[in-house]
Amino acid sequence: MNQNTIDIRDLQARKAGEDTPRMIIEELNESLQAGEIEHVAYIFTSTQGEAMTCYSAMNKLQLVGLLEFWKQQLLADLVE
Repeated sequence: MNQNTIDIRDLQARKAGEDTPRMIIEELNESLQAGEIEHVAYIFTSTQGEAMTCYSAMNKLQLVGLLEFWKQQLLADLVE
């Protein structure tokens, strides 16, 4: 999709205070281009409903720590 093209789902999500996959990837790409990212790990569900994971080269213990941090952030968001 052209960078100047605006997806209606993105506008609706922004209005609702939510992020779409496209918005998250664009923000991640901006941080990557700015040299702000050392490691990355992600999980997503495909349109077929399959869960997929991927992570950049890093120490596995470091990855476990990142995932635990993410888990704690999600749990904190549930309480809010």
